[in-house]
Order: sequence, then structure tokens, then C-alpha cells
Amino acid sequence: MGGMSTIKRVYNRVASAALKNRVSELRRWVRRFSSDPEKIRLAIERNCRLKTQLKGKQRIEVAFFIMREAGWKYDSLFELLRRDERFSPYVVVCPFKKEDEKTRIEILLHTQDAFRQKGYEVITPYDIASGEWLDLRKTIQPDLIFWGFPYNGQTDDIYFIEAFPESLSCYVPYFFGSVTCRWAFDLLFHNMVWKLFCETPYHYEMYKKKSRLKGQNVSVTGYPPADCFVQKEQHSNFRWKKEGLLRLIWAPHHSIEKGGYSNFLRFADEMQAIAAQYNDRIQIVFKPHPQLRFKLYDLKVWDKERIDQYYDSWNQLENGMLWEWEYVDLFNTSDALMHDSGSFTIEYLYTLKPVYYFTGRNRVKDLNQFGKIAYDLHYQGETREQLLQFIEQVIHGEDPRLEERKAFYDRYLLPPNGQTAARNIYDKLCSYL
Repeated sequence: MGGMSTIKRVYNRVASAALKNRVSELRRWVRRFSSDPEKIRLAIERNCRLKTQLKGKQRIEVAFFIMREAGWKYDSLFELLRRDERFSPYVVVCPFKKEDEKTRIEILLHTQDAFRQKGYEVITPYDIASGEWLDLRKTIQPDLIFWGFPYNGQTDDIYFIEAFPESLSCYVPYFFGSVTCRWAFDLLFHNMVWKLFCETPYHYEMYKKKSRLKGQNVSVTGYPPADCFVQKEQHSNFRWKKEGLLRLIWAPHHSIEKGGYSNFLRFADEMQAIAAQYNDRIQIVFKPHPQLRFKLYDLKVWDKERIDQYYDSWNQLENGMLWEWEYVDLFNTSDALMHDSGSFTIEYLYTLKPVYYFTGRNRVKDLNQFGKIAYDLHYQGETREQLLQFIEQVIHGEDPRLEERKAFYDRYLLPPNGQTAARNIYDKLCSYL
């Protein structure tokens, strides 16, 4: 036993990120044909039993499991549930496994405070007095769980789906599906949840085609994080640094490894130089993908001191900011987005504002047809000159692709039934229970 532990420690320390990814992929495929089928069968049986037990229950306890504020997608649904006396919703903040202990606690406490400021009931598995992580299974027994993350290994096993077999699990995709990859539609998680509420009829067809359940647990409801855009809600919780300057967002993806599509390393210094060049006309919020910092740590492209200094330096700019938290208000108050992300390819189109995509890496090869249509609505480029052309265009109020984005919004992005995605999910839950 000790020998295996030693081997595992050595492997974790010396194996490259590419090797770890290949090994993880091999393990997933082995599980897919060995243990997964039985787990899926048992989950289906359990879900049927639990649904029957819940039918007509007077008070249903609903837990929303989340790891960080930036991944929260459920505001509109949470509000509907807490206004209905049949439901008792609360938020559970879980630790992100890849962070060091100090950072885990800092982010957990920040996220906890953010939800408490909304007036939500919040439970965290960390005891500040003793410094111990708690097993929540001893203190809560939710009837329903809405998961904010689908990946095994992101948090500790005791805070993930298989640790709560007596709860009906539900899921709204944490990102608007723009890819063809099987991991977006057919993880073990996707096939174990009781109900999966997806974005559009196109995405439902993707689950039918790719998931082992053939989409039997999937319903089309729309995308709840976009409800505030659909309803034209204006929030005022985000404060830009400068009044009167154009408000731009730079949101680089985390895939900086070989074969990835992030242009962060190429444009990291360039973006700050552009901010300085246009300091009297624009301001830029650096909104990195939540995993970018940890990918930089893991791959050791820069040393930790340089990484942290770079992130901190954005707040030192006269017309720059770092923002790593919930982004709805950020989107709502911005004038344009520059990115190479996945979900933002579609999500920002809800705002109808100009958006630029960094095309330096081959992004299109993994996009599904829906994602390709959205991608083609972006202004695109891979050079500094092309980016500056986009910025000048936004400064002068020029947006020749606006009508195309409006047509896409009307045709694809509005949720079904003439109501919000959250309302569709709420109505589904009421009909099931």
C-alpha cells in the first residue's frame, strides 16, 4: 500500500500535464465499458424510486452545489423556488480541489459572502474555528441537488454526485454548448442525473446523439444565466474604474497547453500596452477563465511570482481592472468583448454588443454547428493590427454585424414557451413533483 502511495506521489510530481491528460482519458474509457454501465443502471432505478417518494411532499429541500461565484448560473431559478413555500432552497459552497489550501479557503469564504449578500442561505463545509473540512452528508439531506459543475475530480469526492445517492440530481450546463466533444454531453455525470435542462432543441439533439441515455433525461428549457439579458434587466453591482471611457472586456481561455486555443501568452503584455496606448479613450477589464491561473501554475510557463504579479498588475493600471467573479453585471455594463472562450462565444451574443474573437489557434475544429454559426458572427483576427481595428471601430460606434446578431438572437437564443428559462425549469419541477 505504501509503495503504491509513493508511486502516485512521484507520478503527480514529475508527470507532464500532457501525460496526465492521456492517462485520465484512458481511465475514462476503461470506466466507460466497465463500471459506468452498472452505475447508470442503478442511478435510473434510484431516480425512479426517489421521484415516487417525493411526489406530493409538502416541503422539498433544494441544494445548489457551487465551487465559486463565477460559476453560478441559477439566480433566476433560485428566486422562483424561494418564493414558493413548497421549496426550501440553499447554496452549498464546495472547495476547488486544484487550489492550494490558503486559496481554497479564501475563494470559499468570498463565494459564501457573495451569496449571503444576496440574502441566500449558505452552507460551507469548512469550520473556521477548527480549520477542518466537514462531511456534509452528516448535516444535510437535500431532496434535490442542482449541480454547478459536471466534472469528477474538481472537488473532493464527498461533495460530488455519487456521495449523495438519496438525492435527485439536476443539472443546467455550466457553459452554453458550442463544441462537439463527447465530454460536453456524455460524462458519467450526464447519465446519472435525474433531469438535465438544456439550452436549445439543437443541444437536445446532441444529447440524443452522443449520450448513453440518448437524451432520455434531457428537457429543452433555455439557458438560465441569460434570463437577465432576455428580460433586459440592468444591474448596478459592477463598478468600472473610470467614468466616460469605453468599457471593454478581455476574457482569455485557459487552454494554453500545446494544441489549446487560448491566445493569452501571446497577448498578455500586448493587452496592457494597448490599454496604455488608449488610456484616454478605453478601459479594459481582464476577465480570465477561472482555471487560467492554475493552468499557468501547473504548466510552469511562468514562475508563480510572475503569474501573481501579472494578475495583480491589472488593478494597478489607470484604466484596467482584474475581475474573477460573477460576470452578468460585467457583461451588462460593458460596450464590447474580446475573447477566445467557448461559452462566451454564445453567451455574449445575448447582449447584442460587438464581440471580437482571437483566431490565432484552430478553434473551429471542435465547434458544433451551433457554435460555428455563433463564431461567424464575431469580428475576428489574430494580429495586433486587426485587434486595434476592432477597438477603433467600437470607439467610433461602428457595428456592421449588429443586424446579423439580432437575427441569431431571435431565431436561436430566446427560450421556449415565451417565458424565461428559469420559469421553464420551475414549471417542469412542479409537474414532476
